[in-house]
Amino acid sequence: MSLDMTREQEEALIQQARSRPGSIVGRSIAESLLDRPVQAPSTPPPAQDCDEVTEFMPRVISLAEAGGWEVWHCRNAKFSKAGFLDLELCRPPRLLKIELKSENGVLTSEQKKWLNLYRRCPGIEAFVFWPKDWQAIEVLLA
Repeated sequence: MSLDMTREQEEALIQQARSRPGSIVGRSIAESLLDRPVQAPSTPPPAQDCDEVTEFMPRVISLAEAGGWEVWHCRNAKFSKAGFLDLELCRPPRLLKIELKSENGVLTSEQKKWLNLYRRCPGIEAFVFWPKDWQAIEVLLA
């Protein structure tokens, strides 16, 4: 969280980003977060050099845990419902649902469905991130 921005201002910024056309996949939110300064340095190295989600995921989890978030990730997705998002992060009063994609990854129709469902639930923030969104992830999890 930025020292010069109140929680209410941050929430307003997130709500504004959500209302933008195309924000259903989280890119508008990620791009809007890049305008805010990052207060804490990242624990893992930046993820821009990750080609696969298997490289990207541990860096995001490490950053989240360093920021005090409780992290849930299903290691064997074959027992999960199709499209269920990769991560659930909780640090009261916030609950985040996050889908991580490789640099060229695209959302499935099932993932889009879950994102739509979560975004209609008050109190749940749902995002999709690609490795190039690393700065936005740092801001979100600070």
